[in-house]
Amino acid sequence: MSKFQELSSLIWNVTDDVLRGLFKPHDYGDVILPFVSLRKLDCVIEPRKDEIYNLYEEYKSKVEVSFNSQASCSSIRVLPLISGF
Repeated sequence: MSKFQELSSLIWNVTDDVLRGLFKPHDYGDVILPFVSLRKLDCVIEPRKDEIYNLYEEYKSKVEVSFNSQASCSSIRVLPLISGF
């Protein structure tokens, strides 16, 4: 069995154990994909996490984040000070 198949099997087995009863099986992908994507992003930025955090601290007061519950998504508006960043 390939490494990809083993990983896929592991994810779906964990999903079956953890998500059973909380979500319908056809909704599992909608739950798993965002978390797999976040984990991948976390792994990619790991070597530079301190640098990224410092950039966040530097620019957080210049970025306005608003959450719109009706649209079920967030929108980010960057103020003109860093629009060219």
